Amino acid sequence: MQDEVRKTFPVLISRPNWIMTWLIRIFGGAFLLFLLVMLSIFPLFFTERSVVFIIGAMIYYLVWGTALYFIIRHIKKNAGNRIERIVVDDQGIHYENRNGTTDSVLYSQIRHLSLPDSYEVYLSYQNKTQLLTVWLNDGSRQIHFDNLDPGLSYYPANSRALRAGFVQRIRYFRPDLNIHPRVYEEFCIHPETFQFDQKAFRRFITTSAVIILGLFAASGLFLLIILYFSDQL
Repeated sequence: MQDEVRKTFPVLISRPNWIMTWLIRIFGGAFLLFLLVMLSIFPLFFTERSVVFIIGAMIYYLVWGTALYFIIRHIKKNAGNRIERIVVDDQGIHYENRNGTTDSVLYSQIRHLSLPDSYEVYLSYQNKTQLLTVWLNDGSRQIHFDNLDPGLSYYPANSRALRAGFVQRIRYFRPDLNIHPRVYEEFCIHPETFQFDQKAFRRFITTSAVIILGLFAASGLFLLIILYFSDQL
């Protein structure tokens, strides 16, 4: 029976969004180059040619050069770990790297907590962004679908389908696991069809727009009040 169920789920493979990928590469590279140049010429903004300035500049460039060396070495070290593609199948999610290795999270590795009101599949924060997270035997693991890897190899165009497919397969192959309802809400996944929920997405966009407009209106009103009372003084 389990084998028959597995046959109904096709393998999902990530497709690169080359437009977004190259935009991030270009603007990200330009920003890093600007930052590098500014840090390199920073001591030149101080025109004083004293002994203290010369010694300070020497120490600065020594520290900056050492940091730059370790940054370049770190980039080279991780260049081979660039993700070539992401695959979601009936076993789990697989990150295929450029160096030929594969990093996988299998459904069978997800730990059943056996605790009341506990969720083995839930949301966690990273840099103020909510990510799908699962419990493994060695701790929690965040599952990435739409972030660039350290090598800036590509930005997936079908991240929503990969995420929904991963959640759907957890639901079918590990029915003993509990999925937090917020997972469906946050990523606009219909809990029955596992398709992208257009209505939930529109509600999210509308709510976000109302909140942003309200903040702008409140800020403008606050500024007008300050200007009014400043004129009265």
